[in-house]
Amino acid sequence: MKTIASVDDRNKKVTLFFAIDESKLDKPFILGGHTNDPNLPPIAQTGGSISFGLENLDAVYGPGRVEWKEFLSNLGCEWVVPIIEKAQRKGNLKYALEEIKSKI
Repeated sequence: MKTIASVDDRNKKVTLFFAIDESKLDKPFILGGHTNDPNLPPIAQTGGSISFGLENLDAVYGPGRVEWKEFLSNLGCEWVVPIIEKAQRKGNLKYALEEIKSKI
């Protein structure tokens, strides 16, 4: 898994991220988050993620039920949205992966 972007929200004490896992070509894009509260013991630290591909983009939500485009924008990755949308129109996942990797 390659993290493309991450943001620490100190007020909510969470870290949010966008990553790519090329070993899972059906759903290589990952939106995730985990707690980063130093006051919590390790067993209480929680996190989660969702993996998605080019299908059903309108039904993809990141942690906190934030729509995928808004989630990426909140991470400063709004530039990824048109790449994924173009790949969906072309039906070419490899295009999206290569374009995203070329810009990081």
